[in-house]
Amino acid sequence: MLFLFLSPEFVRLFADKNYWGGINLIPLIVLSIFFTFLYSFGVNFELYLRKTKWIAIGTTAAAVVNIVLNALLIPKYELCGAAIATLISYVLLFVFHQLCARKMQDELQYPYGILFFIKPIGIILMAVILFYIVQNLLIIRWGIAAIVWFKVAYPLLSALIEKIPKKPGIIATWMLLAFMLVNVSISSIALARYQERSKGKNANNNIEKWIDTKYDDNLMNRVYPKALIVD
Repeated sequence: MLFLFLSPEFVRLFADKNYWGGINLIPLIVLSIFFTFLYSFGVNFELYLRKTKWIAIGTTAAAVVNIVLNALLIPKYELCGAAIATLISYVLLFVFHQLCARKMQDELQYPYGILFFIKPIGIILMAVILFYIVQNLLIIRWGIAAIVWFKVAYPLLSALIEKIPKKPGIIATWMLLAFMLVNVSISSIALARYQERSKGKNANNNIEKWIDTKYDDNLMNRVYPKALIVD
């Protein structure tokens, strides 16, 4: 949900203008991913009971529904039609597996009734509606994101971090720091060689040759579509 309200700026920062039209589809994609997560509750219950044929049936039926809806919606609504078709397919898959799990609970009690999902579904739906309302209001969107971070995300993240034992936590911290230093160093060298290649400068050592091979102009253009070559 935090990413949802910050997503327009991330897309504009990291993606080419040709992809900015997809910002309006992000809430629908978020909903689809959310229902993908929700239907896993029923699927895992079926896997535990070894009733896997219903997983195959549900997946096949959802795929057929998705194909039919794509054929109906894409000609009229284009990308939005495809996103809606995907969302509907995952919602139906969630409902299907919920019904299957409830039917199978003669062998074992299925603990997740529909009431269990109402609150999280309601929250994510309200977030999506709110996103569309404030989509063009930058300060309000970021304000909502800040509230979500300080009231929800940060306390949960902090609680998880506090559960990490001290010694493994120190090791993990140093490993993360080392990874970030290596990542920043390689990115910096790749950008420097990207600029030098644009000026016709050849690689002077094995490291630069390796960078030119692994991070050629095509890759750099995809990763950094907004990078400007300066003198």
